[in-house]
Amino acid sequence: MPGRLSKLFSRGDKEKEALADAEANRNSTTTAVPPPYGSAPVDFDAEEASSAPDITAGFSNLRIRLDKLEGIPELPECVAHLKLLECFYRLQQKIGSTDGLYGIHDSAVLSIGLPDDSIAELLSKLAEKRWAVYVARAVDRFESWSQARFPCGGQPTISMIHYLGRIGYLTLQTNVSSGLNGPPLQAEALSENDLPPLDVLLVWHAFMLNPRAYFEDCLRKGKMHMWQHNFPWELVARAIDSETFIYTPNETSIVAFVASTGRVWDNNDESSGKRIICPKCRRINEASWTVIDNVPISASSLEQAKQLVEVMLSSGTGYCDQNLLVQCVDQTCRSSISHEYLKVGKFCRDIYDLQSKQTPMPGTLFGRTGIPQRIGARKDAHAARVLENTNHFFSAGLVRTFLTSNFNGRSTTTMADVRAEIDLVLKDWRYMRKASTFKYSGFRSDERAALRRVMSRYWNNSSDFSIDLVGAVVRQSSFTEKMHNIDWLHSPALYSTIPRLIVKYQRFVAMAKTVSHMVVPTLDVDLAWHTHQLSPRSYCHYTVNQTSTFMDHDDKVAEVRLNDAFALTSKHYERKYGEPYSECTCWYCEAVRESHTSAISRLFYGNDEPPHVADTDPRKSVHISSHNAVRPQGDASYDLDLKRQVQKLEETYEAACRRARKKGREPPKRNDYYYSDAYGYPVYMPMYIPVVAPMPCTSAYYPVGGCMAVASGRTAIAAPVLAALELRLVAVVMAAIVAMVLAAAVVLRAAVVALQVVVVALQEEVVGAVAEDHHAKLRGSPSFRW
Repeated sequence: MPGRLSKLFSRGDKEKEALADAEANRNSTTTAVPPPYGSAPVDFDAEEASSAPDITAGFSNLRIRLDKLEGIPELPECVAHLKLLECFYRLQQKIGSTDGLYGIHDSAVLSIGLPDDSIAELLSKLAEKRWAVYVARAVDRFESWSQARFPCGGQPTISMIHYLGRIGYLTLQTNVSSGLNGPPLQAEALSENDLPPLDVLLVWHAFMLNPRAYFEDCLRKGKMHMWQHNFPWELVARAIDSETFIYTPNETSIVAFVASTGRVWDNNDESSGKRIICPKCRRINEASWTVIDNVPISASSLEQAKQLVEVMLSSGTGYCDQNLLVQCVDQTCRSSISHEYLKVGKFCRDIYDLQSKQTPMPGTLFGRTGIPQRIGARKDAHAARVLENTNHFFSAGLVRTFLTSNFNGRSTTTMADVRAEIDLVLKDWRYMRKASTFKYSGFRSDERAALRRVMSRYWNNSSDFSIDLVGAVVRQSSFTEKMHNIDWLHSPALYSTIPRLIVKYQRFVAMAKTVSHMVVPTLDVDLAWHTHQLSPRSYCHYTVNQTSTFMDHDDKVAEVRLNDAFALTSKHYERKYGEPYSECTCWYCEAVRESHTSAISRLFYGNDEPPHVADTDPRKSVHISSHNAVRPQGDASYDLDLKRQVQKLEETYEAACRRARKKGREPPKRNDYYYSDAYGYPVYMPMYIPVVAPMPCTSAYYPVGGCMAVASGRTAIAAPVLAALELRLVAVVMAAIVAMVLAAAVVLRAAVVALQVVVVALQEEVVGAVAEDHHAKLRGSPSFRW
């Protein structure tokens, strides 16, 4: 139904009124009779006419230095990145709006008798599910391509990583010649004949935007030659048409990809399902990508229809569905394979590799700074202890538990069972003494953090990677859409905008070194930050040199924490550089500025406004970059913090409105709406701002949830560790109190003795004075008065 998809849908009366006004303006401007087609305009000189400007000139012929190993991103790289993001955006639109793709048909919701805007919202949900399936298939294809293009050089052992890290050899350009532990490997640059399909680039791009996870996987799997590669900006930019943004590499690269991977070039031409290995018998099974019942939905309201659509899209049993269920083909096994069982199987494989190959567990390669012992002149003294002791914790006895048939052989085993086993040994002081190399039994803080990192690799991830790449791509999609909306790519000021945001990014990194809280980027900073991360070695050395840490780009941050950190970042930036951090005038940014604008600063401005009050379209402004915001589930304390945060934000927003009215300007609008057509269906939704809006994606449509699993993850594994620490902490505190009491007693005793000496001296002086007075009276001379 083209009519449904071509209109601009809105929810509220204000949007409808705006559309009506726009339509009235169009009608009023078209009442005059247009001139005949054959007539020419008056006083028109064809020879003197200027041609239309070429809006693609700024990004059609980019020249990018291929020999650049260090330093910040440069202008051509950022422009090429914008070009790639626009290509990704149009791919997402195309996939989402393809009716019938992967068996997901629009007819399931088109028969519902609801208004067009409601139908568009339901269609966008079907489109999101199509995109989720497409991305899951892309991750599978990326794995095949990376294995073919960057073969494993041999998985390094714990002792090898310890030695190479201690001498600062892990991140050097020369380390790839040895392959760490295997055949010689060379970091040969990609050529135009090596370019993979666009969906593979999509996943590689999102993977590299998680710098520590990317480094960890490349190191553990002996693929440091892959880590040394920068994203092939110039090749990719050349392969993307500057007008249509269609990705078209040469025929040689297509032939090379098919020959090396055994896969077809186009993602949608893949006919087979997902190959999965049974954790028990190791037989290969094939699962459908998604299994959905496309029965037409009957509903009387939008809310009821949304619930029915979500049930339909989340109840499938394919690999891209949460309820995956495959019966093993081995007649003697017949295990029921689910996502939960695949997670346990992945954990047990890593435990087996730790025992048999001394391959370190994921999450144990570095400490809090992210530095694997040494990078250049920067060192992390705790990284070696984390590497050694956290892996020793598992190998001291848990290996036998996790590899027994009673544990690993049950298809009903879950990660909750793994957590329960770890809980038991954390409470067993005998095991902890055996697992620790220290005099006391237990973990230090950096080792506890490493244990949480280890378990985070499995809670919501059954893939061979340290993070769920499907979720990583989906969270980046939000940033991609925002870059499309801002449309710097077609701006006449493109070549002056990019240098400014690069300078702002350098300041952002400098702030990360000096402040004690997490720094949160705005969208312009995030563009430069993302571009830099796509040169892994350069980014690693730059951030380590500037901040003494390997800065990670955490793509899953709780909303409340993100909001608090953004307010502190804005306050610090404006105080340090005297410029606004976010120049947007949406209600959220106004409220954040109001929260850290003091009365003294208002006195300096007087009746003049700060330089960031120019009205802007919220959809095209550089807000907080919130694509990494997630909402923890099952945490009552977080829900309470969320309510407090919303209340605080509302109070500062009201204060900003009062100040705006006092200054005689329009207050920021609270009911701003965000027009989204990321999946090809135009939908109005509340602008996504941390703590005040629904999540930008529906976690039920993906194999694993996109939100933080607090109850099953960090809190659960940290609780028994903290319980053991509490006993030692109580003992330490009691000892400190006793020592303080004893010290106070000694001081008090000394004070009493000193007071006694003073009293005796005074008594002697008084007695002497009385005797002197008595003798004076006897002599008849006047006495001395005190």
